[in-house]
Amino acid sequence: MSATYNWAYKPGVTNKYNIIINSSADDVRPGGMAYVAPFGNDITGNGSRQYPYRTIEGATNKVSGGSLTVILAAGVYREIPCTTTLPQNSTVRGIIGDGDVILDAAYVNTNKPYANAIELSAYNITWRNFSDAADVAKFPAFDVIYENCQSLSQYNDAGYNYINNCIYNNIGRAEASNGSTNIMGGINTLSNCTYNNIGWLLFTNPPQKYAVTNNIYVNCNISFDHYTELDYSLFYNCKFYFGTATPVFTAINDVASLQAAMAAAFSVPADAANFSHCIFADPKFNNASIGDFTLATDSPAKNASPQGTYIGAAPVGSTLKISATESSGNLDFSSAVNLTINDNSLTITDTTQNSQVDTKLIANPTGRELSKLSVSGITAD
Repeated sequence: MSATYNWAYKPGVTNKYNIIINSSADDVRPGGMAYVAPFGNDITGNGSRQYPYRTIEGATNKVSGGSLTVILAAGVYREIPCTTTLPQNSTVRGIIGDGDVILDAAYVNTNKPYANAIELSAYNITWRNFSDAADVAKFPAFDVIYENCQSLSQYNDAGYNYINNCIYNNIGRAEASNGSTNIMGGINTLSNCTYNNIGWLLFTNPPQKYAVTNNIYVNCNISFDHYTELDYSLFYNCKFYFGTATPVFTAINDVASLQAAMAAAFSVPADAANFSHCIFADPKFNNASIGDFTLATDSPAKNASPQGTYIGAAPVGSTLKISATESSGNLDFSSAVNLTINDNSLTITDTTQNSQVDTKLIANPTGRELSKLSVSGITAD
């Protein structure tokens, strides 16, 4: 039989991150990389697109040669992606989600994914239920979601962090620092992110000038232990603290008060540019209770960035456009839940609830392998 998964990250196919996938045949693992999928097999797989491994641990055990970039097919993975406490022949330095990928630590023995890791890049991944969702130097993250994590420490040590288009939801403590008192020791760029329900968001050893921009902060306690330049952001129901002592957070609801508090705490002249383009308003998420942080079309975050586009990690919500007919398309119209579907038309009935529609079964292409189903039974004479 053949596998149903159609890899988006493969040689010769462009992607939004400009990641180069090394050339290889479908049944050959590309150098420095390995494919992992729920339909894979850690024993018979070889890390190729046709024969992926089943787990990240299986890939690190089988592949020798140091650094490894893992490409994960859509699904939920309940394992530790990067650690030196497990036997392994290689170390994960990059994780790419090829589809909707969730790493869930709710059922593993330890939930620190980066034990002794030095550098790891993550693209299009959801980290869920980790105690330390990121505690690693040089951690570029793009289109990453952190959910229900106790602690998140992202710092650089004379290196870099690019945190772009990420969502942080229900985090106990999050810290962004440059790991050095020298402000030019590295670059921390925290841009186009959404921070929701953060118990303590700490900016320490400040990022490079104007590196903290285009973010949305909702229900967050935010502290600064150094002067930090922050602009083009939206705050809603947030409290602030400026200083190095144990924070006592105070609600601030206007730009002038933020500027004055920063200046007074760190004995610097009031900077009219700092916070000057910030907004205090409800961002109008479409449905944050179910993890939908897209913005309503009348959100104040729309057109609020320096480029005139929206701020925050999720785009402005818009009407979903489809092109499918029931007779010849790939949608099963009868399976619609909370949707009204006609040929080339789709309308959400209740915008506060989830909607779904099933796709029709499509014949598998040849040359791809499905994992074998486990079968058990009882025989009797």
